[in-house]
Amino acid sequence: MNQEYVNQYDTELSFKDFLTKTFLMVAIGLAVTTTIAFFVSKFFYQFMYLIGSVGFIVLLLAEVGVVIYLGARITSLSKTTAYTLYFLYSALNGINISTVLMVYTGASVVLAFGMTTLLFICMSIIGNSTKVDLTKYSSLFAIGLVVLLIGGIINIFIGSGIGDWLLCVVGVVLFLGLIAYDMQRLRNMYNAAYSNPEISDNLVIYGALQLYLDFINLFIRIIRIFGRRRD
Repeated sequence: MNQEYVNQYDTELSFKDFLTKTFLMVAIGLAVTTTIAFFVSKFFYQFMYLIGSVGFIVLLLAEVGVVIYLGARITSLSKTTAYTLYFLYSALNGINISTVLMVYTGASVVLAFGMTTLLFICMSIIGNSTKVDLTKYSSLFAIGLVVLLIGGIINIFIGSGIGDWLLCVVGVVLFLGLIAYDMQRLRNMYNAAYSNPEISDNLVIYGALQLYLDFINLFIRIIRIFGRRRD
């Protein structure tokens, strides 16, 4: 076995380890979110009585603040801080997701979660194996997110059921593309971590955060399309 082949094999194995750590963190983050969401949904009214509507809004704002801070400072944070903030965000997001469990039936939640998981796996494989450079579409994805955000805000005031359904369909397509896109970005993160081992764990967290957000956003839109509301 020549040296060139050994180096290529070692590098590929290292990237697989990087992917394994990243997906493990995604799974743990989703487990934390699911656990918190289930617990809060079971005691939702007691929880709201305890913190009040203002406290609930504060928690939602804290969730946004944590994810923005984590994304902006990921390379400068210590490993412990990065992991702590990631799990904190996963827990805070569980409070938000608990409202979904309150609205939709258990069967709908399970079905939507299963569909999301299957689509997530398929798009992850496509993103990791395709030869198409998806990173060149970054501006298109950014525009899509902005349009989705603005459309959602407008529809709050309009209250159009058809508009909400269309936004959910667009959201599903957009986040499917983002899963594949973020999978390709993991290669760039790996290259950065390979050249600077001091930030390798932080980049695992950052990659996991991006895929976690893709999963959650895809799940929310799938359940809004196919979910059955409680009576």
